[in-house]
Amino acid sequence: MKKLLLASSAVAGALVLSACSNTPSSTSGTGGGTSTTPTPTPTGTFQSQFGSSFAAFFNTDANTDPRTPTASDVPALNETAEPVRN
Repeated sequence: MKKLLLASSAVAGALVLSACSNTPSSTSGTGGGTSTTPTPTPTGTFQSQFGSSFAAFFNTDANTDPRTPTASDVPALNETAEPVRN
C-alpha cells in the first residue's frame, strides 16, 4: 500500500512540475505555463482617470474667483437638536 501511495504521489508531482514548465509538451504542443497579456496603456490625462469632476477642479487656475455658494451647498444646522447617542 505504501508503494502505491508513493508511486501515485511521484506521478502527481511529475504532472504538476511538467504543467509549470515552459517547454513544449509532446501531447499538447502548446507548452505549459500561463500566457501574459500586456497591460493596456491608460487613455486621457492623469487627472481624468479619477473622474471628470476631479479633472475639472484640478485643471482650473489657482487664481480664479471661487463660485458663489448656494443654499444647498451647506446643510442646515439645527442648534436645538439633541445629540445623537449610539
